[in-house]
Amino acid sequence: MKSRALGVWTVAVAVPALALAIGWAAASVRDRSSRLALEDARASRVLATAEEAVNVGLDGLRAREDERPFDHYNHYFSPPDVLAIHDPVALSPLASAPRDPRVVGWLQLEPDGTLRTPLSLEPLAETTNDPVRARLFAVARDTALDELRALVAQSEMDLVARVPEVEDAQVPSQVTVNLASFDNRLADEIRLAQSGDVGAITRVGNRGRAPVTRREVVDLGAIRTQQVQFRGSRANAPNPPNPTTEARPVAPVEIDVQYTPMVWRAIEGGWVLTRVVSHEGAAVAQVVVLDATAVRAWVDETLARLGEASGVGVVRGGEDCLRTAPVAPLEGERLCIPRAAYDATRASLDRELAVELGGLGLLASLVILAAFAARRASRREAELARQRSDFVSAVSHELRTPLTTLRMHAEMLAEGLVPEERVPRVYDELSRESQRLSRLVENVLEVSRLEAGRRPLVRERVDLRAQVAELAERSRPLAETRGFTLQITPEGEPIFAEVDPDALERIVLNLIDNASKYGGAASKLVEVSVVASAEGPTLVVADRGPGIAEAQRERVFERFHRAPRPEASHEVGTGLGLALVRELARAHGGEARACGRAGGGAEVRVTFPAARRA
Repeated sequence: MKSRALGVWTVAVAVPALALAIGWAAASVRDRSSRLALEDARASRVLATAEEAVNVGLDGLRAREDERPFDHYNHYFSPPDVLAIHDPVALSPLASAPRDPRVVGWLQLEPDGTLRTPLSLEPLAETTNDPVRARLFAVARDTALDELRALVAQSEMDLVARVPEVEDAQVPSQVTVNLASFDNRLADEIRLAQSGDVGAITRVGNRGRAPVTRREVVDLGAIRTQQVQFRGSRANAPNPPNPTTEARPVAPVEIDVQYTPMVWRAIEGGWVLTRVVSHEGAAVAQVVVLDATAVRAWVDETLARLGEASGVGVVRGGEDCLRTAPVAPLEGERLCIPRAAYDATRASLDRELAVELGGLGLLASLVILAAFAARRASRREAELARQRSDFVSAVSHELRTPLTTLRMHAEMLAEGLVPEERVPRVYDELSRESQRLSRLVENVLEVSRLEAGRRPLVRERVDLRAQVAELAERSRPLAETRGFTLQITPEGEPIFAEVDPDALERIVLNLIDNASKYGGAASKLVEVSVVASAEGPTLVVADRGPGIAEAQRERVFERFHRAPRPEASHEVGTGLGLALVRELARAHGGEARACGRAGGGAEVRVTFPAARRA
């Protein structure tokens, strides 16, 4: 019942503990997957935010440049908010170095191939010592702008608008305004007039105001269509007469100018912003030249600020990326969340999971070991209970047999029932049975003393060979009574050991008793010898019986254990003899082992510590 209760308790504890461990492990795995998914989603959100921040910033640059009037690309321009009869002239806001480090400068491609920049009145030339102008000239020749050059080259005339002609007897002329370079030429005329040039004074006085332009946003297709239509209309229509007025106009003429939106273009080594400005079929291309290094640095700074705020690093470019997003305006550039950061998170979660699973595995192992130990203890308890029961039965039998013999012989002697010639034999039997009873009692008491730690050893330096031979001779009658021949090794060189003589006697008698009880065979021989081995002085007792199975060679030294032997099932024993032999040997610092004997049989070897030299 006690064993069953232990088993039930073990199951009641182990099963819930294992179920809890498995559930915990599954929850840990799910938590890891969930946290990885959250990190992935967070990375996607941060990348989308970074993409938006970069694109919005770059679009802000594009929108700012898109808002600039086309005439700011001249070195001089006519401010529309200045009231004057004659056209006022001011230096273009683009004539100085750009404030935005991302911008190198501005240039304009004209129909005749001329390259102009608001930095100067003179057209751009290939040979220049100014690195900015040299950069602008190189960009203007980039093949990425071939489409714009071809479109501009199709213009058959300058960007023109007709304004009323002033009747003047001395200077009869038609005034044609070139919108692309009107203000530059006007500035030249003003300088000539200031220097006293009469013709320049007349031309400036008759020029009036430049036309006021209205912006009309179109695409490149509309400009191409306009060019075709304008060429056709000029080819088929007669030249109209020039309008005249009696007086010089004060209010400027209003005209429509078509603009395409600023767009990003990739060139060799970087990017530019481009647009086309057109009026009545003639067009110019205007280009904002950008510093690719500064643009990339601006992107990196934007990403760095975002990374500080979000805690997720986003970089420009990169090879091994978890997530990527293109920088739409900048062809060839992309944003990247490095996989290394994600891998670090994964590794951290893996370490946490490994620790948790390791702890759970340890817990499960402990539970399993506890269950196994409980089961083993339960089985061991049951086995010990059986062995105790067998021991009690054996001891009862071992006690009853000699006691019965003693009582029977004593009664027969007392009643005079023993013939005179058998009296000596009866006395011998009484002596043997009393010795048998004494050995049994001494074995039980010896085991009890060893278990309680009340068996001190009184060691003496003895010749083990001679001492064993003497003790074996005392056991010869016991062996011969059972039909065995006791063979003792002849005397030889002394082999000294430090032993307790009483313990040695108990060892020798138990070994001979065990061999003569279970070593029965065709040759009933028990051999007793003492040898010097590497382990120390060794007592060897061998028989030629069936031997001891290898699986039983350790168990035969356990208390109450008797090796199963069908051929010797009739032999009753307590299971204490060999257990007592090993315990006494170990108390000396030696050991007892069972092994097979060459030629068949069993052999028990007991080693003792060698004696110190006298």
